[in-house]
Amino acid sequence: SHAISTKNCVFDKPYAVYLADHNVSSYSDHSPALYSTLPSVQEYKKSSYGLNTNAMLGLSENGRDFKFINIFGYLRLSITGDKVVKSIKLEGNNGEIIAGQTYFNTSGIAKANNTSEKAITLDCGEGVQLTDEPAVFYFTIIPTTFNNGISVTIPFDDDSIFPKRTSNS
Repeated sequence: SHAISTKNCVFDKPYAVYLADHNVSSYSDHSPALYSTLPSVQEYKKSSYGLNTNAMLGLSENGRDFKFINIFGYLRLSITGDKVVKSIKLEGNNGEIIAGQTYFNTSGIAKANNTSEKAITLDCGEGVQLTDEPAVFYFTIIPTTFNNGISVTIPFDDDSIFPKRTSNS
């Protein structure tokens, strides 16, 4: 985590930023903000969001007590079956930007610039064995509305592929 001094700070209150292995620095466009990069390839972690993808912004009135808010959103998938999941690819059906470089300010809203990614791949390493009990997979995403749903593509260790597409917002 990074605690950032309020001297020459872009915010008018003391703040702290929690970003695992992300670069944090000031950014000035039309309003003061910080930036970070949300990876488009995320590592699977059982019952949690991907490694090094969480980001939180804390604000304080007194410089000691901080109230933290999540910067990014999370999408959760529950999957059952008998195969081994190698990875999962997530995309919005309207080409929504869901990863890449993000800017955020004290409102906690992440905003992508034109270099951002429209897909996230959750890398499951050696694979996750599916059973009748749902296996849970989390994606960390830039907050967005998927107006025409999402598409998920899952390659298994037997070289078969499972595509799933939703259409609801």
